[in-house]
Amino acid sequence: MGDEQESKMEDLTELLSAGALTNPSENALLKGDDVKGGDMTMTIRGFKKRRFDDGKKVETAWVMFFEEIDAGVKLNQSRQAQLLEVMGTNEMSNMVGRPITVGYDPDIKFGVKKVGGICLKRAEETLAL
Repeated sequence: MGDEQESKMEDLTELLSAGALTNPSENALLKGDDVKGGDMTMTIRGFKKRRFDDGKKVETAWVMFFEEIDAGVKLNQSRQAQLLEVMGTNEMSNMVGRPITVGYDPDIKFGVKKVGGICLKRAEETLAL
């Protein structure tokens, strides 16, 4: 997958609180504030590698997208580790189509300061009988 220049991130807080789960831009990223009101269980649609440039540093990171909303979660090192543990595989193709829960963790730190943020949790997967 090629790198894509990340355009302006959209704030999903209002859309999510209004109950609108569809956003027209795949450039939108979920933030901790977007899920503070409760966990969201969604189906993994796929992954894209993106280039992020905040004016101070440039980095490349994977973004995980969902079927239910056109927004993603940036996979930093901590979230990558959570994803691998929750999914039980390191193959992205084996994760597509499976549910995952996106939640808020108030204990997430930036440096030494607690700032809170998004965490990934195991979703209940039920087998069809």
